[in-house]
Amino acid sequence: NFVDDEDIDDDDDDAGPDVDISADAWCWLTGDGSVVASAADVHRFLLALFRDGKLLSRAMVETMITPSANEATYGLGVELEKGRNGRIVGHSGHVDGFNGDARYALDRDVVVVVLFNGDQDSDADFSADVMARQLRR
Repeated sequence: NFVDDEDIDDDDDDAGPDVDISADAWCWLTGDGSVVASAADVHRFLLALFRDGKLLSRAMVETMITPSANEATYGLGVELEKGRNGRIVGHSGHVDGFNGDARYALDRDVVVVVLFNGDQDSDADFSADVMARQLRR
């Protein structure tokens, strides 16, 4: 049940049926649209990268999580946050039909991975709320 872009009405007031547009993601030439992983896979990846040092040297990870000279909230391929719960690294992303956010709290050893179907207008604060709840434990 896929439709062409011409057939999709962008009028949010129209309560028509949901349309599966995820097939477009499988046609992208870059890696951001065609990667398949479970939340457990992403969880293991974050621990292997940031905590366990299985993927990169500690020095490379430190370089990766050092803020860019141009943008204090971005390192080498990761979004950086610093607040009352310490340093948090990760990345969010979306492509038509999918949303994801993966975060690791460096100072607290907490991982939050949120993967869900939806559009890019889905609740952007959802992942941050989940992380905040996990860090309160």
